[in-house]
Amino acid sequence: MSTSDLPWSLDALRGLCLLAVAVCTGALAFAFGRIPALSVPRFGLRGKRRAEARSEPLFRALEIPLRHVGKLMARSNIPRARASFEALAVRSGQPWGLCADEWLALSLSSGLVLGLGGAWLTRDAQMDVPWTIGAPVLSLLWPWSRLQQLAKARARELERSLPNAIDLCVLCMGAGADFTSALRFVVAELGGAHPVCQEELAQVLDEMNLGRTRVEALTALAERTGSRAVQDFVGAVCQSEVKGTPLVNALDIQAGALRQRRSVLAEEAAAAAQVRLMLPMMLLVVCVVLIVIGPFIVTGAGL
Repeated sequence: MSTSDLPWSLDALRGLCLLAVAVCTGALAFAFGRIPALSVPRFGLRGKRRAEARSEPLFRALEIPLRHVGKLMARSNIPRARASFEALAVRSGQPWGLCADEWLALSLSSGLVLGLGGAWLTRDAQMDVPWTIGAPVLSLLWPWSRLQQLAKARARELERSLPNAIDLCVLCMGAGADFTSALRFVVAELGGAHPVCQEELAQVLDEMNLGRTRVEALTALAERTGSRAVQDFVGAVCQSEVKGTPLVNALDIQAGALRQRRSVLAEEAAAAAQVRLMLPMMLLVVCVVLIVIGPFIVTGAGL
């Protein structure tokens, strides 16, 4: 082969490669389009979150691929991962209205797209092999870590607002209302100041209206949130229900205990903050000393 034919051969090879990639992409898109998609939730908290998320253009662009890939994940035999994602999604308040299979699809997609892109960038920047391998792994675990952050933030917000809700419930029951009516008044009065507590208590009321007993609805609340404060509150109500003791006194004591626990946690956080600030303060003092005596050292050394 002459050297004049070599560029044409390289161009032909590139064209064949591009054609093969286009054919494979078209075949994958055709096969992907034939996969049935997951149904869209329309009721409950998950349906509400999905309707709110659809107002964002980015979510509308990603919703259909996630539903199709989620259908593939629903056929896979990974019950432990699915159960873990479902529990985290429930504790975090059903963000974007995604089910467990859709979260698995998001994890797989982020691991493939973002991870491979990050690995390519790290390789192009001539970074070490651990960085190249770590990019797909971190991208694969990003949805899981994001759900954990949302669940912890929701639990903290619920623990902060629950004592106020219990106090308001005690006032209503002290005025002659029963527990259900007091809970309904609390949900109506909390408003936007405590949205997490309002959503959880409203769900308890909905379950009681659908026929579940008070103990069953509150036990579901404790399992759904996974918060220690909520578990103590539910335990006090259930114990009062079983033993027949006055519920107002139990709720009053529980509100005081939750406030005391919140104060202890605040004191522990303040003490931990003092320890964490020691190293930055020491570095700041060293910098100030260097700024003050630095010119004298330079002058004395004759630099």
